[in-house]
Amino acid sequence: MANILAVINELKLASYFDTLVSASAMSGKPDPAVFLESARRIGVEPANCVVIEDAIPGVQAAKSAGMKCIAVLTTNPAAALSAADVIAERLDLLPVKTVCQLLNLSQDNQGKFHF
Repeated sequence: MANILAVINELKLASYFDTLVSASAMSGKPDPAVFLESARRIGVEPANCVVIEDAIPGVQAAKSAGMKCIAVLTTNPAAALSAADVIAERLDLLPVKTVCQLLNLSQDNQGKFHF
């Protein structure tokens, strides 16, 4: 949790998160425990969650949790992350529309997204 807090605080992102979950007291990935606990804490069904991962065990954990997964090619080649729903070279190149499609969101005339 100390590492998570250090990054969140350094980047001034704390206001964007309702909860933070560390896997330090849980089984490691590919066990899905950390993802399932995160969904539980925010009150969202796993099927309505998207995990962003760059590691093979992380992709496995996301899929085992019943979540959608976006794999980013920062540490592994696309072939190794093929179990993910979407593979992106970089997150800043990933269209918002792709994430919305993963979550079955639709956009209204005011540009707001809805389940």
